[in-house]
Amino acid sequence: MTVRLLAVSGLNLDRAWPEEAPDVGKALRDASAGLLLELVQRTLDLQVDALAVLGGLWDPGTVRSSTVDDVRAVLEAVPVPVVVLPDASEAETGFRPHTLTTWPGTVHWVGGGATVEVEVGTGRVVTQGPLGYAVPPLDDVLALLTTRADGASASCPTVRPSAGRSDEPHPGEQPDRPAGVVEVPPLVAGSGTGRPVACVVTLDAGADPHVEQVELSPDLGTVRTLDLGEHADVTSLTSALDDRVAACAPLDRVVVTGRVGPRVLVPPALSWEPSRTDVTIVWRDLEHVFPEVPTERTVRAELIRRLAGPGPDLARRHQALALGLASLDSEEATA
Repeated sequence: MTVRLLAVSGLNLDRAWPEEAPDVGKALRDASAGLLLELVQRTLDLQVDALAVLGGLWDPGTVRSSTVDDVRAVLEAVPVPVVVLPDASEAETGFRPHTLTTWPGTVHWVGGGATVEVEVGTGRVVTQGPLGYAVPPLDDVLALLTTRADGASASCPTVRPSAGRSDEPHPGEQPDRPAGVVEVPPLVAGSGTGRPVACVVTLDAGADPHVEQVELSPDLGTVRTLDLGEHADVTSLTSALDDRVAACAPLDRVVVTGRVGPRVLVPPALSWEPSRTDVTIVWRDLEHVFPEVPTERTVRAELIRRLAGPGPDLARRHQALALGLASLDSEEATA
């Protein structure tokens, strides 16, 4: 009794992507739409017994009714059962966009707190939404499919979504998961996530699941980094940013991180804009560094004494000091 599933998560149809650059958001939405069609073809080519969507099919807050209709038409063409589970965010809203239309009997929608048994090939699987409170008895079933956080079964394999993100290692490479648990990475998790990965999961009674990762077509960019600690002033930083952005491919993500020197500005104080709208810039894990407090009595020394040191509003005080030092440097240069 062997069953093969094509398992995916995080397709994110019609997601707004407000955290991404404008053209990146549109490209990600286009990639999601293209992946839906590719998944149907892969289901046919790989001759699997079912397609399982483990959360994140769409963004319930922004999905268009026309997209729901398109999904219905596409999934109707799949000749095997399709199981669709909501993720926690969709389940908690209480709005299920799939209720806007009718669906063929081969498409099984699982409610947020529901537990549903589905016949797949020559076996059975149990599906459970993210709001389920307890794992039911799983006698004579091949697997538990769930979007419940840390959901797992002690009596059979568990297939669930992972929590991959663009500036983490590729989700398909994440190590160390509990025995018998298969974690499926999101297909479209944002810019810088490389090529999406689906999982062909082979289930056999009494055996550990076998997982084969299938790389899909779109290239969603790579993560590039820029170390703030290598730059002592705004001129050096903006020059490096311009060079890094120019070298990017579409959908790359530039992560700017590290030690922010006393004369370095970062957004929103930094008046720099990227030259491209198909690359996303992320500023994170910033460590604001103050200069040593001088002992002499000068305007510069008094500015540092007033603004430097630990305490509340550290980032704001650091940037105020950087602006003040830049102003004093400019005055001295023109004196």
